[in-house]
Amino acid sequence: MADDRPQLSHSAVNHTTSRRITARGHLVALLVLTVVSLVLVRALGVVGVLLACAVVVVGTALVLRRDSVHELESLRNSVALSSTDVSVVLDDWETFRRSHAPEHVRDREVHRPTLLDPASEVSSVRRFHSAADACEQFLNELPDRARELTDVSSLTALLTETDQRAVALSSMWERARRDAAEARRG
Repeated sequence: MADDRPQLSHSAVNHTTSRRITARGHLVALLVLTVVSLVLVRALGVVGVLLACAVVVVGTALVLRRDSVHELESLRNSVALSSTDVSVVLDDWETFRRSHAPEHVRDREVHRPTLLDPASEVSSVRRFHSAADACEQFLNELPDRARELTDVSSLTALLTETDQRAVALSSMWERARRDAAEARRG
């Protein structure tokens, strides 16, 4: 029986795992803050209550700040991992265009010569050329974009965009290859 659940990219799986680890860290930090607060209250009475409040406020701020930085770094790593999916397709394209290996030369000259033509009559080939150029530019700008973003929602949006580009480019590559081969036969 086929699995109809949506497939997660490597980056999405890693980010989900990171969120679970972060949640465990929050529980541990909460437990530590509670124990410290109880010790202060028990040992110092009214003064302990005031100190416990200060410890909770400072501790919470430190935990949230650390987790925020950790979450941002995790998202940046996920974006980088997702970008490798785009790079794999672009590397396959570059190999097809430039490799001197006999199987690649035969593929590009005998089976799929139209795949090299950005103005091809085959629409999927034209779309792939356009998408590949856009993805190359996207990858060139990606490190700076990821570094400049400083909030979780923006980095999450960038991760989503990177994942979508990877899936779309891979699909276009497969379609362009198939259509180019059919055009040669037909």
